[in-house]
Amino acid sequence: MPGTDQTLLVRADANRTIGTGHVMRCLALAEAWQTAGGRVVFVSVEMTRALQERLQGRGHRFVGLAAVPGSAEDAAQVGALARSHSVKWVVADGNGFGSVWQCGIKQAGLRILQFDDYGQLSPYCSDVIVNPNLDAVPEFYTRRAPYTRLLLGSRYVQLRSEFLAWRGWVRPQQAAHRQVLITFGGSDPDNLTADAMGAVAGLPGMTATVVVGAANPRQDELRALAGTWAGRMRCVQDVADMPSLMAAVDLAIICAGGTLWECLYMQLPTLSFVRDAVQERVVRSLASRGLVWCLGDAAGASSQRIRAAIEEVARAAVPREAARVACRGIVDGEGSARVLALLKD
Repeated sequence: MPGTDQTLLVRADANRTIGTGHVMRCLALAEAWQTAGGRVVFVSVEMTRALQERLQGRGHRFVGLAAVPGSAEDAAQVGALARSHSVKWVVADGNGFGSVWQCGIKQAGLRILQFDDYGQLSPYCSDVIVNPNLDAVPEFYTRRAPYTRLLLGSRYVQLRSEFLAWRGWVRPQQAAHRQVLITFGGSDPDNLTADAMGAVAGLPGMTATVVVGAANPRQDELRALAGTWAGRMRCVQDVADMPSLMAAVDLAIICAGGTLWECLYMQLPTLSFVRDAVQERVVRSLASRGLVWCLGDAAGASSQRIRAAIEEVARAAVPREAARVACRGIVDGEGSARVLALLKD
């Protein structure tokens, strides 16, 4: 295991366009590294102040870069920073860290663990590629170095420590859907939150907890909207205990990303939008197994569409129960431990 003198460097960005998912996924691995005795430095070109403070509050260091993300200059600055901290491993998460960046990091004498959902950043020279999606296959990475190791599939889903505290918990069977969790990540660029709130408001007897991300530019507007349905809707922010929120509700409305795996781990019936081809591939793969309900492209969202989907899921008692039983088998919570074991070796 890493010792107290070993530092892990994490390179990931977060903004209103790409959201916070890349950083949050790395945070799960960072927590495992920290628990094993190591230190972690997060390095970003862009990151919200709230997210920086969250990382620092958990004992991690944050360093800002001044470079084009994924560029040779980005790699040079990361390499210099890594040398100053005696770093051996650099963790990268994002769709901009292609071959130019990877080669720059390798030339600095560093090892790279790359989280990748795309298979589109070839040729790869990273030491390890982690793709946690169910449909990930070696054929995505035919153009890779001979030494590159592939960790593919949901065995490698990263879950933060607050979720791991719920190991062994089993969601009770549910006769009806009355409480809904609405969460669309750190920024919600498509403003799906308002559509989902309108859908729940149109269903008598249903209430919602709305998680508003720190990078969402419509925070005040959404709080005001929730106020028009006082008693049925509440907005929360800077949630430190997401699994407790998930355990207290009957249904989640989300947009793919890391939250999707968290919902599966918590055995929570889930309606999911998608924003790009990769997310669509992932969500439809899960939907074909009866594990989630796909709402399609976020660009076509509407309150009416979401309301119809909620009513459909409410009628689907047998598929709902089958999904509840199967979900924990897809995400077992050991992904960070498996990746940490590889880093140790």
